[in-house]
Amino acid sequence: MFKLNDSFYRPLWIRVTIVVVILLWTLVELATGSIGWAMIWGALLVYSGYSFFFNFNPEDDEKDK
Repeated sequence: MFKLNDSFYRPLWIRVTIVVVILLWTLVELATGSIGWAMIWGALLVYSGYSFFFNFNPEDDEKDK
């Protein structure tokens, strides 16, 4: 669905920042009482966390050339 194995995401700090921002926004939605949006953001958090830390295999830039 998304190209999360792109070489752009190779640095760890980028992947951690993305997951932390999604986590914070999920907590904001929970704090404001928007359970539906919190569930959507929570699902995105689980998907991105799994993709970035358990299933991450960055593509080489030479493959695209």
